[in-house]
Amino acid sequence: MSDWMRLTGPDFERAVKKIAILPIGSVERHGDHLPLGTDVIIPQWIAERVAQRVEGALLLPPIPYGSSKTLSRFPGTIDVDADAFRRYVESVLVEIARNGFKAILIINGHGGNTTALQFAAKEAAFRTDAAIVVINWWSDVAQDKRLELFPKESWGHAGADETAAVMHIAPDTVRMEFARDNPKLYPTIRLYYRRFEEEELFPVPLTGIPKEASPERGREFLKAVVEEIVRIANDVIKKVEELSR
Repeated sequence: MSDWMRLTGPDFERAVKKIAILPIGSVERHGDHLPLGTDVIIPQWIAERVAQRVEGALLLPPIPYGSSKTLSRFPGTIDVDADAFRRYVESVLVEIARNGFKAILIINGHGGNTTALQFAAKEAAFRTDAAIVVINWWSDVAQDKRLELFPKESWGHAGADETAAVMHIAPDTVRMEFARDNPKLYPTIRLYYRRFEEEELFPVPLTGIPKEASPERGREFLKAVVEEIVRIANDVIKKVEELSR
């Protein structure tokens, strides 16, 4: 694995550039028991381990700020304008491609970023001819393991699945004595309505049942997440190489 931030210019020029891995998150309130940087801590940890296992991977520093409208009323949240965020990410992706990468893997840690990232990735892909994959670590991979480890009603923002991940990665940042329950299932049809999101889904800055979490469950879930993302990264590299011949 190479770390973009730690390479000298000549080292970067010599590096094998098969895929760039970019963690993206947000700074926002996660109940009262998880750190404000949860959505950066988790994807960065995952990205580091994926990069270690994929030949020709180069790890980028994380983008720590994202779009967080619903939780912006809770202290500690930094909500970046969604369009500014999208344009910024698109610019970063174009620059990564300009530096020689034909494949880019985004590991996203925050649900509020999803739509903007999809737009940014598609625009950058068509501007540069790079292949760009966006993975929401908690929902796009290892779902069988997620169901096995956590009751579905315990999932959510600062819920059992996310809490368990942080308990494994950074246990010193977790304050389980302040955890509370707010088991809410998101509607299957996406509803954009401020009153619904603030009054029904997020009367408190969390959803799910964090008390169902444990560091052992977090370790198992993250192991499965990393395994699947490694497979995806290698598949993307292979497809790019096939289509570039």
